[in-house]
Amino acid sequence: MSAAFILTLILALMAPERQRDEPELEVLDRYLTISESVSSVSAGDIEMAAYLLTIVRFESAFWGSVHSGELGGDCDYDDEGRPKAGTCRSWCLCQINIGTRASGGRSLFTEYNREQLVGLSADATRRCVETGAAYVSFARDRCGGNRPRCVFNSYGGVGPDADEKTRKRIMQRVATFRTLHWKLIAEKDEDKP
Repeated sequence: MSAAFILTLILALMAPERQRDEPELEVLDRYLTISESVSSVSAGDIEMAAYLLTIVRFESAFWGSVHSGELGGDCDYDDEGRPKAGTCRSWCLCQINIGTRASGGRSLFTEYNREQLVGLSADATRRCVETGAAYVSFARDRCGGNRPRCVFNSYGGVGPDADEKTRKRIMQRVATFRTLHWKLIAEKDEDKP
């Protein structure tokens, strides 16, 4: 599947004008970098491409501030709702949980650290997507194949005792995954001679 088609899916998931305080041309340039990374890393695996796009959509909303490393996730927050310095544990578009800088955090499977996972360059974006794909592969193996709800639960560390709000969030991911999966299958079928 081509990076161009993946770009159209990204545009449908998160229109550039929905990005915060970022010029539209910069958003489009970032989206192109992301689409090239997803296309390259998924290497024709339609399910993997659909998982990666769904994860980026729900974990970071394709935000430039997350892509660049300005914002992280899974942080400890002060009384005013701002992240406390040095407490964020998840980084890059795929929100890879590597722990804090103080813990010397590195991603499982790829061993990348925060500085290697974040940034707007093609190389940093690819490392992020590659690491997300490694977590998805682990989750798929753990779940016994393509079982989206199980895969998203595993990716997000969601256990069987999840509350209703968390279960609904997982089902939103499953619905998005299925839509993307079918669009990618249709595109692949159109590419056949």
